[in-house]
Amino acid sequence: MGSSASPSSSLAPVSFGSPVLDVKLDGSNYREWAFSLKMLLKYGGSASHLTDAPPASTSDNQKEVQAWHLADDRVMAIICMSTDLSIRSSLEDHKTAKEMWDYLQGRYQQSSSALRYSLRQNLHHLQQQDMSIEEYYIAFNKTSSQIDSMIPKPPSLCTTCPTCNPAWAARDKHDQQDTMFDFVMGLRSDFEPIRVQLLGRPTLPTLSETLSALMAEETRLKTLAATSVVMSQQHSVLTVPPLSVEVDVAAAAPSKKAL
Repeated sequence: MGSSASPSSSLAPVSFGSPVLDVKLDGSNYREWAFSLKMLLKYGGSASHLTDAPPASTSDNQKEVQAWHLADDRVMAIICMSTDLSIRSSLEDHKTAKEMWDYLQGRYQQSSSALRYSLRQNLHHLQQQDMSIEEYYIAFNKTSSQIDSMIPKPPSLCTTCPTCNPAWAARDKHDQQDTMFDFVMGLRSDFEPIRVQLLGRPTLPTLSETLSALMAEETRLKTLAATSVVMSQQHSVLTVPPLSVEVDVAAAAPSKKAL
């Protein structure tokens, strides 16, 4: 496997001396984990260990075979250490990185149609409820980005072709608008006025523009709520006399018996 990245590398903290991955396989995130792991191994030049069997050993290639197994051991370590403990123990009997990879793929990879249906169902039922706009966006983006990754992308030639590009661009714009619709659909009723404003614009906003507008509206609503509380407290202070004043007034008033 390749040498460790230098400290000044923009790809830090990737390190092949001590395998590091920013996501661990927990059983529910196989797609993200598998892609991240392959990218890490591609950077180190060892992604082929996920698909290649060990080379046949002959009297002439002992050094090459030994080097391959050394690299494979390091890939196995990366796979092992990037899974939760509950999964890690099931990898003990596998002898190569390919065996580990194939086992995890068979265990956790769902069919694309079943996964796509599950993700769309989750997105359909996602509601903001008591989450902030930022928290809701993070939850929304986690699901919608997985759905987006499953959409077939145009060949690179089509993106530059004068005939194909306008059609692909129009389709991409349409899909982005659908994503924005899905996002505002799950907002709380507090944001109904700003939602109506956003959807009523002559040119529909992007998801990024929508998020910015909603966060500004959230700040405005919080400010109004805080101001309302302060004014209510001030009103209470002005309209309800202190207890000591009430006692003094009662003491000064002549009693009916005296009259």
